[in-house]
Amino acid sequence: MGGSTSHLSDEDYEELGKQFRFSPEQITELYQRFRRLDMTRRGSLSVQDLMKLPELAMNPMHPRILELFEKNKDERIDFASFLTPLDIMSNGTPRERAEFAFKLYDMNNDGVITTDDLEATLDKMTGDNLTEDKREATIKHVMQVTDLDHDGIISLEDFCTAMKDSDMVQKPVHFTFPSELKPR
Repeated sequence: MGGSTSHLSDEDYEELGKQFRFSPEQITELYQRFRRLDMTRRGSLSVQDLMKLPELAMNPMHPRILELFEKNKDERIDFASFLTPLDIMSNGTPRERAEFAFKLYDMNNDGVITTDDLEATLDKMTGDNLTEDKREATIKHVMQVTDLDHDGIISLEDFCTAMKDSDMVQKPVHFTFPSELKPR
């Protein structure tokens, strides 16, 4: 889609319009920004290309976020795969945003969030800035308020129910790009 060309075809717009909830104007803007990130002009992005986005580079969860992008056999991200998380976080329903957030915290992709997943998340987010007691207390608190059926794991349903009123899932995310990556 678009390949290494500088524009999208009418067919590309039609397909993207069916797959995503962006307007044609938004798709054009996002494609121009995608191309600015694509330093090799291969029509796809490497992880290093994506790390040029300050919001991603500064996020302590960026390694996990990057794992959630669908990649081709060359470990590159095409335009549709680039749009998928953007569409969920900016245009998705609160449930879709909660499901995406759940995937962030399910570090081993086993469909549940365990204390091990929470510990790995805290490690990424805080590094060595928490004492062992504070880390254990935080994990215990998260389990108490999120493991609604008290089975020792946080299921997707537990998570979505616990997060239903949080800003994380209620408010859409608006993405910005550094000025050097904005279309001219």
